[in-house]
Amino acid sequence: MERYRFDNHTQEELENAAVPEAKMAEIKKENEQAKAACQENLNTSEIYKSIVNALSQDFFDLYYVDTETDEYIEYGFWTETGRRTEERRGTDFFAESRKNAGRFVFEEDRERFAEEFDKERLLSDIKKHGAFIFYYRLLINGVPAYVRMKATHIAGDDRHIFIGVSNVDTQVRDRLAAEHAEEERKLYLCLNALSGNLIVLYIVDPDNGQYTEFSSSKGYDDLGIAKQGTSFFRAAYNDSLRTVHPEDRTLFHAQVTKENVLAAIERDGVFALDYRLMTKGLPTYVRLKAVRVEEEGKTLLIFGLLDQDAQVRQEQEYARNLSVARKMATVDSLTGIKNKHAYAQLEAEINAEIKTGQKKPFALVVCDINNLKSVNDLYGHKAGDACIRKACAKI
Repeated sequence: MERYRFDNHTQEELENAAVPEAKMAEIKKENEQAKAACQENLNTSEIYKSIVNALSQDFFDLYYVDTETDEYIEYGFWTETGRRTEERRGTDFFAESRKNAGRFVFEEDRERFAEEFDKERLLSDIKKHGAFIFYYRLLINGVPAYVRMKATHIAGDDRHIFIGVSNVDTQVRDRLAAEHAEEERKLYLCLNALSGNLIVLYIVDPDNGQYTEFSSSKGYDDLGIAKQGTSFFRAAYNDSLRTVHPEDRTLFHAQVTKENVLAAIERDGVFALDYRLMTKGLPTYVRLKAVRVEEEGKTLLIFGLLDQDAQVRQEQEYARNLSVARKMATVDSLTGIKNKHAYAQLEAEINAEIKTGQKKPFALVVCDINNLKSVNDLYGHKAGDACIRKACAKI
């Protein structure tokens, strides 16, 4: 057991000396009180260290700062070799922090850090809101990670503040992903509202081929196409073998390649391809479109598949009707051969080609049916019509 010294005498000397019993009892009492006080002090120090260490476990850094002198104590900081829990002291907290930002803060966030991490702004926020909170990215093992800085006064002490920097990378990235998904959902709804025929949307990284499907229609889901992957163009080729109409596959394979898509976008601003998609065993006319966008300094491709079936079939029906109408306008209903209107059109075309010297040699034959009036008078107009039809057939 540790021996204590009082008034230049050790405990053993006092015990062996001829001291009155009452005095000895008083000395022992003082001895016990001294030991208790010493133990309490040790316990208080250990508790303090434990609290600081426990708090610092949740932070990359934990600072205790004197806002009048800018002197500070740093607890529980991280180094390249691991976590260190001893205290580290400094004399100019804000100046040193701005200096270290050039080394440890992610380059894209340094300017914002220098603007936001200002002593007067920090103290003003604490005064107004009770805390100063700031999100930015630190370089951790060379990789940017989101961190959260929070500064607040110690209760009853307006001079000193605690500043903690904690790792919130997972939480922030999850939140950003959710916000990004919500923005994509809004974008999809807007596109669908504008076009009214959007089947599916893909976001593709042209550098590594990674892709993600966004908000497809149920009919498209039934095709069993992967919603995300690491090689968009290879997946498109493989899926086309069972989803694209056999007559359109050669065209699809030739057009839907990374090189061709990027070249088309570079040349025309957009890539577009019409083909037939097989849904429930039936061909559906679709149009595949792709554009290039810049997002956070990175180039991405957005592919949209549009349902063109109703429009294409309507255009086909219109073309058929137009063809029939044109045929009716240039074909004689009695004989089935071209009529005078068709002759006038051909005459105009030939004359125009003659003027430019493009027309090849041609011949013109004029035929006449003799005694047609006599046939009509003797046998009737039906017989005359039959005579005209036979003459045309022979010619």
